[in-house]
Amino acid sequence: MIMNHVLHYLKQSIGEKVSFCKWNAKEALSLQIAGSYDFFYVTFLDFAFLLIKPIEVMTIEKIKMQMEYIKSKTGLEVAVLMENSTPYRIKKMLAERIPFISVDQQMYLPFMALHIRKRQKQTNFTAVHEKFTPSTQLLYLYMLYQSADAFGAEELADSLHVSVMTVLRGMRELEQIGLVDVEIAGQTGRKKVFKRICKMDYYKLGRPYLQNPVRKTIYVKDIPKQIKVFKGGVYALAEQTMLGEPAQETYAVEGTREKEFAEVIVAGEQALEEKFPELQLMRYNVGLLTRQEYVDPITLIVSLDEKDERIEMAIDELMEGMEWFEA
Repeated sequence: MIMNHVLHYLKQSIGEKVSFCKWNAKEALSLQIAGSYDFFYVTFLDFAFLLIKPIEVMTIEKIKMQMEYIKSKTGLEVAVLMENSTPYRIKKMLAERIPFISVDQQMYLPFMALHIRKRQKQTNFTAVHEKFTPSTQLLYLYMLYQSADAFGAEELADSLHVSVMTVLRGMRELEQIGLVDVEIAGQTGRKKVFKRICKMDYYKLGRPYLQNPVRKTIYVKDIPKQIKVFKGGVYALAEQTMLGEPAQETYAVEGTREKEFAEVIVAGEQALEEKFPELQLMRYNVGLLTRQEYVDPITLIVSLDEKDERIEMAIDELMEGMEWFEA
């Protein structure tokens, strides 16, 4: 069914004389490569090339390497068929000059000097905001810190204590930006699995959408023992690096708990004079992102209003060893 759709698209785009048929890769390629794709031999006038459809999800780097191998063994140009393209994958393929045809009607065949963009069409996606919503930022950061790269909506909803609908809305935002790819799984073919792109690109592309997570700052003379708070701001940065300690302690807590501090709030001037702590009321539950006494590092970094040279050096020290981080 998919291949009929692709053939129709090719005929519409480059001419009625396009044809293709299944191609037996086992006669020319290694068993590993032959078993990794469905192969189709495409002809148009006097030109022929191989169209390969990955059987499993692969990285773009791996596909590119294997396409070069196939071309060297067959002497034919090679293009990849993409079923679930995203803006990120399209951009990456174009940057790497990798020939492709996508099911949603876009093709890039540089060996034929052909690049046809898909037409603009209405989608069911919500518009991408200039900044992440608080729930999407929580989702984005949670996925950033996980060692796994594939997630189910129900799993994320349970971990983040939100509804499945909230997760799906956030995933639409992340998918539009190109931060996740969507796969269909399960026996019914209805379960969606969200795959995060490589961490370095995930962080780099998502970083401009991060908003300051501090909704409001208050000052308190005491923190009730029953309320779990996390060290934040410059105070947390100083404790984890060589940065000198600030004059005032800073803690972070989910903003919905503001009423629980009503009886201990003091004026900022008094807090500074008597060294009472600053309390950051956060837009999301920072406790879901850390297992330490500190807020997670990206929440900490984004919450800093001013970053002088000393603070920038401390941030570099804090993030040392995290290969995906880029200042």
